[in-house]
Amino acid sequence: FHDEHVQIEGSLDPKNPNLLQGKSQPDEETTIVWNLTRKVGECDEPLQINDLRLAHHVFPNKTEWEDIGENTIDGNEVRITGIVVNESKKAKSGTVVFKETKSGEKIGEKVVSVPAESELEVEFIWDTNGYAWTDAGKHESNREIEASVSGDSETEEVKVYPKPVILVHGLWSNGAAWGDYRNYLEEAHSYAWKAYAVGADPKVAQMNTGKSAGNMEPTFSIERNAQELGKQILHTQKTENAWRVDVVAHSMGGLISRYYIHHSMTNTPDGKPTIKHLVMLGTPNMGSPCADLMYPSYKALGFEVEALRQLQPSVVAEFNKEVTNRKDVRFSITYTDKIPVTCDLKVAGDGVVTRASAIWQIADVSHSDSLEHTALTGKEDFMRFVRPRLALGPKMAK
Repeated sequence: FHDEHVQIEGSLDPKNPNLLQGKSQPDEETTIVWNLTRKVGECDEPLQINDLRLAHHVFPNKTEWEDIGENTIDGNEVRITGIVVNESKKAKSGTVVFKETKSGEKIGEKVVSVPAESELEVEFIWDTNGYAWTDAGKHESNREIEASVSGDSETEEVKVYPKPVILVHGLWSNGAAWGDYRNYLEEAHSYAWKAYAVGADPKVAQMNTGKSAGNMEPTFSIERNAQELGKQILHTQKTENAWRVDVVAHSMGGLISRYYIHHSMTNTPDGKPTIKHLVMLGTPNMGSPCADLMYPSYKALGFEVEALRQLQPSVVAEFNKEVTNRKDVRFSITYTDKIPVTCDLKVAGDGVVTRASAIWQIADVSHSDSLEHTALTGKEDFMRFVRPRLALGPKMAK
């Protein structure tokens, strides 16, 4: 016998990379056949990750997690879970990086240490605030989460729909005042951006600020109307599984919303305010001179209209002393002052609310070209003022 060196080639089955098969025939009388199996762990395998799963809380359960079906809502917490596998015969450490691939945003990382020939579950909580939009304010609900470690990665797709918008009407009005807002939202994003006007479904909630202009029938107080607002918010959260909402309020609806925030609003499981943003349209944050002009006449005739009384500047001044806690809710307001006289005052405003009353102590203020008070709920002010404050991408929403 004598040694002979031959060069051999084999094929690797990608479905079974641990198996190497092949044969060689160095001469007519000799055939070499091999079937080699690599024992898992013999080589210094890098960490791998698999079985990526996404789950969220189902409102109002703050403790249990449920796998996400079709979508979650912007602002919800999402739990990302994956399995890190170590097939090596020695313990290994690594960093699991979590990324949202559509935006390219790195959303977090976790350092793991996995014993030899073992696996470890890794978990990260993703704040989805802003992920229904791009940072340019364009709609982008289709998202993809990637978890990677040591060059290996796993992805999972998820849809993030915008926060629902609660619409709060003002004095002598009702839910019908927001009739076109649903269309505004759908045009700006998709059917997934939902609007819920307080009073649109009286079985859910119905404020009473007076049925029509000049109403002399009894109304609810701001406190009672705030309770109705709370019912609508709760119903919307359950319906949409939305832990956070935005509020758009016209006129007195802004005072009702402020009262609700101060007295009744709770936080989400991660400690954030339930209302992300309160956007006000012509709210009389210091009252209206029209109420001073009209309420005494109503009372003299025997008509007690509480909603009108509470809009008197002296009454709102006391309201502002009491209602002070914004609880980290963002406040914004737009106003118009096209009309040179506000009721009996020679002060410019929208015919009902003066500029000074609207802007009050609010930093984010915007002037509107609308002609008068009721026009502030129109499409132009939605596109110019409301949409840019609600359609915030991940960076702007922080």
